[in-house]
Amino acid sequence: MDEAPDRLGQVGLRDATFHLAGRAFRQAPPGTVGLEAEFFVLDRNDPQRIPSPDELRRLLATRSRHTRLPHGSAVTFEPGGQLELSTPPVAGPLAAIALLDADLGVVDAVLDERGLALRGGGIESSRTPRRWVHGCRYDAMAAHFTRCGPPSADAGRVMMTATAALQVNLDAGADPAAMAQRWELTHLLGPVLAATFACSRVLSGQDTGAASARLQAWQQLDPCRTAPVPDMAPQCRPREQWARYALAASVILVPDADGGHAAPDRFSLADWLLDPDLGGRPVTRADLDYHVTTLFPPVRPRGFLELRYLDAPPRSLWPVAAAVTAVLHDDPVAASAAAEACRPVAGRWRQAARDGLADDGLAAASGECLQIARASLTRMSGAEDLLAAIDDFAAASVGRATPVPAS
Repeated sequence: MDEAPDRLGQVGLRDATFHLAGRAFRQAPPGTVGLEAEFFVLDRNDPQRIPSPDELRRLLATRSRHTRLPHGSAVTFEPGGQLELSTPPVAGPLAAIALLDADLGVVDAVLDERGLALRGGGIESSRTPRRWVHGCRYDAMAAHFTRCGPPSADAGRVMMTATAALQVNLDAGADPAAMAQRWELTHLLGPVLAATFACSRVLSGQDTGAASARLQAWQQLDPCRTAPVPDMAPQCRPREQWARYALAASVILVPDADGGHAAPDRFSLADWLLDPDLGGRPVTRADLDYHVTTLFPPVRPRGFLELRYLDAPPRSLWPVAAAVTAVLHDDPVAASAAAEACRPVAGRWRQAARDGLADDGLAAASGECLQIARASLTRMSGAEDLLAAIDDFAAASVGRATPVPAS
């Protein structure tokens, strides 16, 4: 990032607030769905080996163009070598699932030729994780989480190298009133859906005791960037909530011509805006945009709504998790019913991570939500296989006090 042109866009606190608020929510009626699915890559001949991103890029190069697979999914890698496929937004959950499934088939075929396979599950259950991907951003994040002290340092290493998620991206809403309703809905449903699909209890062969050790790791990090946004200022509208959240979060990296350097001291974005010497120069709009990429609440507004709270399910279950999550938000009838089912357990993010469906309230709301989602999907052509999978999953979930094992 060239610092000189950025100076032209330097901002003060008031302008920064408007900029952050304005970019967070883009008016759009519900309808499109995007998926971001992370997977661990296994070597069948050497179960403890973690293939490097460079090795995987070379294998996939013959089947992708400019890091995109034939059906449009982008391929990226997380610091621990987790392979991520990100679909473009398409009309409805069934289309998004079909697109991701087709590109997964391409990846499966390439990897299978070399004795490799993708595994679902929210955490490295058997191997010892290692960090493959470096760079200014990840180095600054690691330094920041270490500076926050225990348990943040350990949780930061686990989060970056040993976790995998399924993110569901949804439209923000047609107008400000609709955006506020959807913002509330995402936070009402979040703990229940996180508990429903929790599957990351065992880390490197050790039972963590948490239904979602992945989500719990996020909760042990710097809360100014990982706590749910509405906890910050519930009396405000979504755009104002997000702006306040972003301004209060600490700065972990100051971009420069070489990519950036870790912030020398702990200070918030608002502090930097008020005292440019803290970052060595004034804040620019580019700095604001970069800063929000280092914030990781369970629901993150990026113009659209990025739902970040789901463990990556086992391979057979990711379509169920994606479909259930999308229809409970985008079908107005299902959304209203799900909101009422989840309202009694609103805010139980920590219980969702720790106990999953062993929490009676979360389990009851989960059962209702699965039935509500099933009823919604019966009205969609081509959902027959999903309906059967939801029935099987719901039956297996009744009374389940521990997560479904990853496979």
